[in-house]
Parts: sequence; structure tokens; C-alpha cells
Amino acid sequence: MMRRNILKFESLRPDFPDVIVPTRKNMPQWYKDADLWVGKQAGIDNHALKACAPFLDALTIGYTFVTTDDILVTTGINGEPVIRWRNGTDLIGYRSSDHAETLPIPLGCNRLHFTWKPQAIVEIPKGYSAIFTHPFNRADLPFITLTGVVDSATVPSGSIPFFLKEGFTGLIPQGTPYLQIIPFKREDWKAEKFEGLIAKAELITKKSRSLLKGWYKQNVWEKKNYE
Repeated sequence: MMRRNILKFESLRPDFPDVIVPTRKNMPQWYKDADLWVGKQAGIDNHALKACAPFLDALTIGYTFVTTDDILVTTGINGEPVIRWRNGTDLIGYRSSDHAETLPIPLGCNRLHFTWKPQAIVEIPKGYSAIFTHPFNRADLPFITLTGVVDSATVPSGSIPFFLKEGFTGLIPQGTPYLQIIPFKREDWKAEKFEGLIAKAELITKKSRSLLKGWYKQNVWEKKNYE
């Protein structure tokens, strides 16, 4: 039996133990509603986005932190967003822009710097690191979380910067994914120029076109397990 790596975590909220869940448990409704075919009609070169296995892998890989409470965003008297929640837990912080004066504001976002305060302690195994980032392919979320890479360590809850989308007001429901964790093994790499890859890719394309769908999944794709 293959040994399974373990991403350890402990919730800081006894009333909400599942602060971190496998990303696949947070599939967005817009993806569930999508069809495999453009116009819902099967055909040659008629695949829609839902037929793309790499897109689905990104949407389900690793784990996500989810919000432990309903979060309400309103507009203050100065026109800037105000964030509130009922629980007394320290969920979200504010960071002065002086901390990152040269940081470009994500396109379409308000200029204020907010921070998530994840409600869990995480331990990354020795020899591994983890990408902490905005949930992949989730442009539907009303915020953008910035990205960091953490090496093997016991990680305190810390502060994860994020920006609200300009003009957003309303509810961010409890259970909303806001931070994706993707563990990876630390290894050395080197990029090299290599002749023959174009011909190889052309052959693969020719083979894939012999099937209506599924060549990549049958011949290349490998199942990823995150429990």
C-alpha cells in the first residue's frame, strides 16, 4: 500500500473543526451547471471547458481554507468597504498600504489591503512546501487572495493578504473557500532547450483527434488523491 503524505492541521475554532477541506468538496455551481459540449451537442472539436481535465485538476487540487462565519461587506460613510461578522473571533484584519507601497492592486479591486486570519495551525511535512494562493479558477469569488510559498514547518495562523473586488457589497457565506493549499515536494529543476518536442506534440495531437473525447484522460492523466 502506498504511503500517504499527511498535511496536519488543528482548528482554532472548536465549534468549526473542518476549517480545511479537500478542494474537490467546494466545486462551484457554475462548473456543475456546465456542459461537456458547446451547445450541448457532441461533435468533433466541439468540446466545452468542462471537458478539459487540466482545468478540473486545478479546480480540485489540494485543500482549501473556508470561512468559519458569514461575513457581511457594506459601504462606509467614506465610500470604502466595511467588513463585519457576528462571531468575536479575529477573522479578518486591515493592513496599511505602507506595508507594500509598490505592490500593484489587482485589477478591478479596491485599494484597501485586508488580511485573512486562517483559523487553523498547519504543519507541512519535512522535505515539502506548499503554495498558499487564491482558489484556482475561482474568478467568481468577490475577492482576490495573494500567493505565498511556505516551506516545511508548523505554520501559525498568520495573515494572508487579500483585496475585495471594487464595488462588492453583500454576504460572503460561511464555508466559502478563500485560500487554496497545494503541497509539493521540494526538488531541484533545470529548464533546457530540446529539439524534437514539436514533432512529438504534433503526433500526440494527431492521436488525440482520433477519438471524440477522452484521449488525454486515457493516456496521460493520473488521478490525484487529497482526503
